This record gives sequence, structure tokens and C-alpha cells, in this order.
Amino acid sequence: MTTEETTESRPKDPMYGKTWAVSSRHTSFAEAEQAREKLATEVTLAKVRRMSNDTFVVKTRATTLTTTQRTPKAKEKPRVKTEKKKRIGKQRQR
Repeated sequence: MTTEETTESRPKDPMYGKTWAVSSRHTSFAEAEQAREKLATEVTLAKVRRMSNDTFVVKTRATTLTTTQRTPKAKEKPRVKTEKKKRIGKQRQR
């Protein structure tokens, strides 16, 4: 990675930061790998992780992103003194 190319300049993967759910636990990697292959499809991602107590965990997450519509925020409080004075003046006129 060059100095011009930082992590902020590169676009992040849309799945970045999404949580993984534990699907199953196994005592050997071979069993966990078989379970992962059964779960891995186009709709879900699956991975095998080795835990510190020498057990293997199969984790899954959905690849489809749910989009939520943003609601417009209410007017924010003014941050500049002149804007505050204008707002206070309007309130006094009421």
C-alpha cells in the first residue's frame, strides 16, 4: 500500500462490519468443514474458526443487505451565535 492509498480512500465492502452468527460447534476441523460446505450458498456466507480450547466453530451471515429508508431529521439547533439570536428573537415575538 502506497502513501497515497489509505484505507479511507478505498471503498469498503458493503458487508464490512456485519455480524456473524454461530451456527454450530465441532471437535475436529473435518467435521466443521463439512458443515460449512452444507451451509455455504449464494445467499449465506460461512466460515470456520478455531477457538482457543481447540474446538471449531462454524459461523454464518446473510449476504443480502437490507436497506432502510432514512427519515429526514428535524431541524437542528443553530450552532452560530447570530442564528441563536435570530431564533430567540422569533420566540419573543410570539
